[in-house]
Amino acid sequence: MSADSPLSTDGLQVKAKQAFDRFRGSQEALATILDIDRSAVSRAIRHTGMKHAAVQSRIISYVDGVPVQRQSTYMGSRVHHQWIIDP
Repeated sequence: MSADSPLSTDGLQVKAKQAFDRFRGSQEALATILDIDRSAVSRAIRHTGMKHAAVQSRIISYVDGVPVQRQSTYMGSRVHHQWIIDP
């Protein structure tokens, strides 16, 4: 089975929200499992951006049981991040 297409921060947030919707529990329960604050889970499933990407990756990885890898490409003063979910 091949990996999904690389995701942007927007795509990562969508996948995290979908994963949370499949999780059979509350934000508090998931936060306890991941050993993070419930508010971090809440923000991660509602917002996009680098600030939330680590929590979003952890949600996807835990709920779906798959590794999530960040790939960064540096182009001079610019950097492009994308996430790869390995099924």
